[in-house]
Amino acid sequence: MRFSLNRYRAVVWLYLAQEVVEFGLSCPALLTGRLPLELRERLAAHEDRRPRNWRTRRLGLLLRATQDPWARAAAISSLLDPVQVAEVVDDPYERSHLDRLRPPPPPGTPMGAVAREIAERLTRADEPDEILWHRLSLALALDEAREERQAPHPGETSETGAASQVPLFSPISPISPVSPMPSLSPISSPPIPPMPLMPPITSAPSAPPADRAAVTVDRPPGRPG
Repeated sequence: MRFSLNRYRAVVWLYLAQEVVEFGLSCPALLTGRLPLELRERLAAHEDRRPRNWRTRRLGLLLRATQDPWARAAAISSLLDPVQVAEVVDDPYERSHLDRLRPPPPPGTPMGAVAREIAERLTRADEPDEILWHRLSLALALDEAREERQAPHPGETSETGAASQVPLFSPISPISPVSPMPSLSPISSPPIPPMPLMPPITSAPSAPPADRAAVTVDRPPGRPG
């Protein structure tokens, strides 16, 4: 699962064809007939859990891609805005160290200023309970990182400095299959109410795409459906 922006700066979510098929098999009642009341209420409220679900899955991939405790803390901090990070990490040298270890942006991140701002907004937690969860996770991750080694201060060389040219995070596929999350204490994933992987599908697909399926979230104002 990943997202991109089309030429109208509308967000488009991409899923593996395998995930689309598995969704239809696990939720057949959503393929035909009326939607359940709970989903109708969410749609009426314009609630969209896809950005939050994507952030959770990406964080899980980042945490599995490195064993360095400071890099893991940096992965969590990347989901919070700088103000939130500063409130949790009061040491400016630690904040600077986390910023240096910040994971690279998701593949396909646009370069234009406006489009990039939209993409960055999707990569950061925006709900109060999600923000609180990641703040607590960051505090726990910092405790673990400090136990192993302190963040470098001016005039000091970090243990990772000599290997600064070697990425701390293993390469992550733009679209990764769903896999069970390992037990990573509260850092692994914030509690999210059950929600289908994809928005409701009105009819069963005749045949799954060869490799991907695209779902457009937004439509530019004034354009017909």
